Formats: sequence, structure tokens, C-alpha cells
Amino acid sequence: MKTLKITGIILLVLGNLNIAMAQMVRNKAIHFNRHRVVHHHHKK
Repeated sequence: MKTLKITGIILLVLGNLNIAMAQMVRNKAIHFNRHRVVHHHHKK
């Protein structure tokens, strides 16, 4: 029972980390795409 609780906490923490990482990656991708579009626009 105790180990199950610990596992649940670990999974919860990992889940939160994954969500945070996904948001960070998505924000970086959006920023990168915007940057690329701006550069492309300048070339034109």
C-alpha cells in the first residue's frame, strides 16, 4: 500500500514535468517559427 502511494506521487510529479516540458517545447517551436517567418518575409 505504501509503495503504491509513493509510485502514485512519482507518476504525478513525472506527469507535471512532462506537461511543463511540452509547454516549454511548444513555446520554443512557436517562437522559432515566428522568427523563421520574419526572416522569410525580410528576404522577400
